[in-house]
This record gives sequence, structure tokens and C-alpha cells, in this order.
Amino acid sequence: MITPYVKKFNLDVSLVPIDIPILYKIEMQDFEIESSIAYQLNFISIEIRETPQEREFYSKGGRISVGKE
Repeated sequence: MITPYVKKFNLDVSLVPIDIPILYKIEMQDFEIESSIAYQLNFISIEIRETPQEREFYSKGGRISVGKE
């Protein structure tokens, strides 16, 4: 949901309009992932790097820096 972003950035958004009939007409695409390109030698799973609480916090905009740029 976008609520955490709206609150974090104090946005004046009450509703994000979505045209449901058009949404149903959009064709779903399923892309193949080429494993040789996606492979990372020193990859560490997010399940090892972060706790479930950290993943939830970050999925709600916790990594988005707010302040002077």
C-alpha cells in the first residue's frame, strides 16, 4: 500500500484513482529470468541479512531518506 509513503512525505493524497475496467484489460506478462545474468557470486539472501521486522519496516519506505539533498 502507499499509505506509509503518503504519511512519510506528508503528501496531499487521499485516493489514487484506478480505472478497474482498464486494469482488467491489461495483458499480464511473465518474463523469464536468465539465471546466468541474475547470478551473484557473493549473494546473501534477504532472509539472512534482515529480520522479518526489518523487512516489513523497509517495505514501508524505511530506506527512503527524508531531508536535505
